[in-house]
Amino acid sequence: MSALRFVSLVVALALGACDGPPQPSRAARQAIVGGSPSLIDKSVFMLDIRGDNGASTRCSATLIAPRTLLTAAHCADAAMLGATTVTLIASNAPTEAEVIPGVNTVRVTQTRLHPSWNAAAGLGGDLALALLETPQSTTPSPWNQATLTGLGGAPVRAVGYGADAPDAGTGTRRTVDLTIRQLTTELIFVGNFVDKGICHGDSGGPTFHTFGDGVERLIGVHSFTRGEDCLDGADTRIDARAEFVLQWLSEFEENCAANDVCAVGVCGPVDPDCVPLGQPCTAPWDCRGRQCVSDAQHPSPYCSRTCASDADCTEGLGCDLARGVCQQPQLPSSRPTEACLPGATFCTSGSVCNGPTVDQARCSQPCANTLECLPPQTCRTGFTGTNACFDPPPLTLPVARLELPAAPGCSAVGGWPMLALAVLFGRRRRPA
Repeated sequence: MSALRFVSLVVALALGACDGPPQPSRAARQAIVGGSPSLIDKSVFMLDIRGDNGASTRCSATLIAPRTLLTAAHCADAAMLGATTVTLIASNAPTEAEVIPGVNTVRVTQTRLHPSWNAAAGLGGDLALALLETPQSTTPSPWNQATLTGLGGAPVRAVGYGADAPDAGTGTRRTVDLTIRQLTTELIFVGNFVDKGICHGDSGGPTFHTFGDGVERLIGVHSFTRGEDCLDGADTRIDARAEFVLQWLSEFEENCAANDVCAVGVCGPVDPDCVPLGQPCTAPWDCRGRQCVSDAQHPSPYCSRTCASDADCTEGLGCDLARGVCQQPQLPSSRPTEACLPGATFCTSGSVCNGPTVDQARCSQPCANTLECLPPQTCRTGFTGTNACFDPPPLTLPVARLELPAAPGCSAVGGWPMLALAVLFGRRRRPA
């Protein structure tokens, strides 16, 4: 079987779209990962998906913000149903039988597939976000941004509305305990090959892990199963696609509570996610001005905002007119070999203000040895206690003296004084 056909089969399994699956063994018919119904996972929703061509399917999703569901891209991709558009209706009723349209259902008004999602080329980036028509009173689930490196073999918990056997039991929210069998850069493999795993209809649902701080966080989204018995499946890692989620939240979720995104609207209390202007940041959504910038003199990113003049900037920042953003105060610049004032001059091109003494400070190239310096410079320790390339010290020459040899037969008295006396006496003997 070619790789492309294998991928196509995997997606079909994830959607429960394969015709005539083989009859599973009795062990495979046992409830997935224990198969126990969950009444507490109210942040996990069932998605009813209908294409404009009449095709339909079911997936799972997780509420991560008042109006945002996180699910799998193949659940929200109309092409997977052979349709042009799809309509998604969400409900967190514990079972399908308890769903009351218009009462405990909510319509999805907008979806976004991860930009790297391409069903024809593979299952990479199998994530999607869905915007609900109205905010939900259910508490959203925390989601993980930190790397999962080192969590191989860790206990996890999977939740979904999928089948408790390959051909039956969909429509009930269930939870199961698993372990991370394998981690790749994008995937979390789960399933014990015996009687536990994720199955059709679970696609888009969450895998949770309880971290050292005691908080259970969403770490993966159910993506596919690699067998008809649903005992070998994989999730798409969220930490590998965190910026995709954060970008969405920064656009659609005005939440003043702690949610890893600084709200740009008006908050009663201060939003704990907002980093003050001029303070260190890691991404634009840390900042109210949605600008996380750096400059040559301050390489570590800090919160900023757009500006047209210094009047638009506060906290001691000034406007960089070239970029149109507020920046940290700038020191006067000097180029390499130019004089500098320690702490008051910015040396360009990677040079530093150093010298044999403070009075001799110049913008100098740091070095570890003389081989890193351009001749005739040498690598020496300067007044800062660090090494830099310095010009060699000037040579001190002795004071020059003019000495003439004595005339033959003369005493040690110099010839010039004797000549001066002769001239003097000769002038006195002349007649008046």
